[in-house]
Parts: sequence; C-alpha cells; structure tokens
Amino acid sequence: MAATLNQQLGVNDIRSQLMKINNLGNVVWESFGEEKLRGGAVIASIAELSNGNILQLYEVDKFDDFAYRLVYNPFPVRMDWYDADGNFLFHKYIEYPNVEQFERGDVTAGNGDYFFVTGTHLDNEMPSERYGVVTKFDNQGDTIWAKQYYHPDYPEPNDRRFIRNLVELDNGDLLLLGMTGAQGSYNEVWFMRVNEHGCFGTATCEDLVTSIETDLDLSLLDIKIFPNPATDILQVTSAADRPIQSAKLYDFSGQILVEMDLPSNGQSALEIPVADFPEGNYILSLELNSGKVVTQMVRMK
Repeated sequence: MAATLNQQLGVNDIRSQLMKINNLGNVVWESFGEEKLRGGAVIASIAELSNGNILQLYEVDKFDDFAYRLVYNPFPVRMDWYDADGNFLFHKYIEYPNVEQFERGDVTAGNGDYFFVTGTHLDNEMPSERYGVVTKFDNQGDTIWAKQYYHPDYPEPNDRRFIRNLVELDNGDLLLLGMTGAQGSYNEVWFMRVNEHGCFGTATCEDLVTSIETDLDLSLLDIKIFPNPATDILQVTSAADRPIQSAKLYDFSGQILVEMDLPSNGQSALEIPVADFPEGNYILSLELNSGKVVTQMVRMK
C-alpha cells in the first residue's frame, strides 16, 4: 500500500492518492480523495485494519466553507475507509472547534478491532499550552478514548509536546514516542508507557496525563542494565527480593526479538544475546515477580 498526493494538470486542487502495488511494482488499484487537501507539506497516512479494510488520513481544506469555518477549525483530519479491493466505503472527520488545532502524527492499527491516531493539540486562546495527544478509535471511527500527555521533564507551558507514534505491546500496553521543542529548535525525544486505557495502571484517569512514578528510576528498583550500548551480551540484574519474571526485547516496529520466560520464582541475573542485531535503539521490557513492568530503551552498537 502507498499513500501520496496527486495534482492533475490544469486543476488547482491537490487530492490524496491511495494505491495498492504488487510485488512486481505494478498498480493493482488506485483511488483518489474526494476533497481538496490542505496546502503545504501535508502527507497522507494509511493503516490496514484488523477487518481487512484500509484507512487513510489526511488534512483537508475547508477554509472556503464559511459555515464550517464558523464552528470548526477549517483544516480537519479526514478519515477515509476502503475495502481490500480499493472501493470507497465511508468517511469521517477529526474535528475541533475553530479556536483549537490538531496536528496529526501517525495512524496505527491496533491488535484488535481498533486503531490509534497520534499528534498534538493546541488551544489558540492559550497558544503556549500544546500537549501530545492519542485517540483510540474503534474500526468504525467512533472514539473509545482520547488523552493528552506531557512528560514531567518538560513541564513548561511553552514546551511544544507532540506524540509522534506508538507501539502496542503484547499485553495491550502502549509505548508512546513523544517529542518536544524545549531546547530551542532542537527536538528532545522521550517515551511513556501507558495501559490499554491510556492511563498509568488504572482503568480511568484524567484527560491530561503526565508520567510521574512510571518513568522509573531503575536504580530505585535495584535494576541494572549494562553495557548500554551493548555489542554481544546485554546484562540485566535485579535485587534478590525483586526477581525478574520475564524479559522481552522489541524493535521499534513492535516485533519481539527476544523473549525469555524465567522460572516461576523469577531470576535476578539475565544474559541477553544481542550480537546478531543491527546497530540502533531497542526497547527492553522487564516484568518483575511483583507484577510491575518496567521499560528501558537500550542501544546496540
């Protein structure tokens, strides 16, 4: 599947273009969006849902629609659904009042009959307060929950917070990758781990969520991960009264590369072979015998 932009000669409007291409590079089918795209460096995002339908997201330009502009922000995100053969099914919008803005990050299909849209949310009346946002939709585009996030290391209102994308882990937890413009024009990258409800360990939480105790200082749990970066073996140790029950190493697509199920009483020292993995960043998830799960980014070199 490929999503891009298309502008036909002699036509001012730019439309989305969704294509299915086979392994030989031939176009199986293509479909063009029905509305004018927003100007600027705008891209389209796609995801294949659990029911086989294709979802495409892009910003549309409704600025000339005065009635619409009077109520909503004139550049909403449009969601288009297609079946596996490229036939258009229906569409919906992600709409905000005209005093607010939503900037799309990515769309990610879930492990069940739902998907996630990431991005950032801004209230024009309070322009310094911009938060990362994640919305969980069912496969029909109805909202299950929407949460705004900020990382405690970037507490200032003018920190430009953005949730770029996420990975859904096997147990339903979500690993969020956020960015901020706290250091002038330089982007800092941070991670949060939340549960299937978008919260930290509970089924309900406030709409605005910050990480406090879940951004764990591993030294407080007597957990040591070394060397980091690693070349051949990644060593993990924990306190005797907090043994490790299981360990999983993920790449950034969410694929499990290493999975270690340990004895029922846990284990306080692990050796994870990593010599065969390419240089780059990975996610190590450790479950303690208390049920607590901690996540740490590790690097291979």
